[in-house]
Amino acid sequence: MTMDRSATTTHTEGDPPVVSIVVVNWNNYDDTSECLDTLTELSYPNYRVVVVDNGSTDGSGERLAAGFDGCEFVFTGHNRGFGGGCNAGIERALANGTDYVLLLNNDASVAADTIDELVAVADESAADIVGAMVRDQSDKPIISHPNWYPDMLFYSGYRANLPFVSDSRAAYADRRWWATDRIEGAGVLLSRALLRDRRDSVGQFLDESLFMYCEEVELALWCREYDRTSVVAERAPVVHDGGNSSNRAFQLYYLTRNRVLIAHRYLSGPARVLFDVLYVCSRLAIAGRHVKRGARREARAILRGLADGYRHIEGQVERPS
Repeated sequence: MTMDRSATTTHTEGDPPVVSIVVVNWNNYDDTSECLDTLTELSYPNYRVVVVDNGSTDGSGERLAAGFDGCEFVFTGHNRGFGGGCNAGIERALANGTDYVLLLNNDASVAADTIDELVAVADESAADIVGAMVRDQSDKPIISHPNWYPDMLFYSGYRANLPFVSDSRAAYADRRWWATDRIEGAGVLLSRALLRDRRDSVGQFLDESLFMYCEEVELALWCREYDRTSVVAERAPVVHDGGNSSNRAFQLYYLTRNRVLIAHRYLSGPARVLFDVLYVCSRLAIAGRHVKRGARREARAILRGLADGYRHIEGQVERPS
């Protein structure tokens, strides 16, 4: 399937495209303020920052607004989940005439030239989604495979945990960019054309039914359905602290559940059967390891996420286990 790739150009001819950086905060002043501090060092000359306070109850949104008057703030009034918070920021950015939106986790930091490289790769590759090369605090790449399928099967929370999967990205490391359907949402550049088409097609930018985790994977797979291109920019670094916005049980629940929901949306026939068999086995094995370590709450979160995924339960849950 193909879609109209045209979109209104919002920057003056000869000027760099306008990039709006959307950062979502929820009860986390320290991480969000550190993230915003790193953005003051960017070398890219034409960017804006939109901070979405996603229903914080600790006053962190107001504190951030008072301390970062160069940013535009959006207050949702309640917790819409990560996808919903991003959607509020994207809506504001598009209304202000942006060319690209960079979704950046509030516990992530960027290099001075990260946006320069993301925009250059978007232009060179004609891609609608350009993922940053996201690394953890130990400088290991979080994206461990260019294809969604292996990572979705074996991803354990931060990166693939099987050697034959985690080493498979090495062949791509000498390229400036490479095509993928496995985008890491801690730092991802989205084109205005893509966002407009996505809204026209499904009524929202990111899938709010997932509540948190895997929204960027769902979007990348949707793009593949519509012949859109997703790439990773190898030289556009983002360092992601990882998991600070939710506790571990919630993280494991949503990661487990949402992969099932997404797989059943985009896989069919033998591929879906294979996914179900391998995914259930891998989740049970991971839950068993948590039990052996005494982490029974985390094990229950995995098992409930698995059950809720196959029961097609969406949205926010009050308790993960």
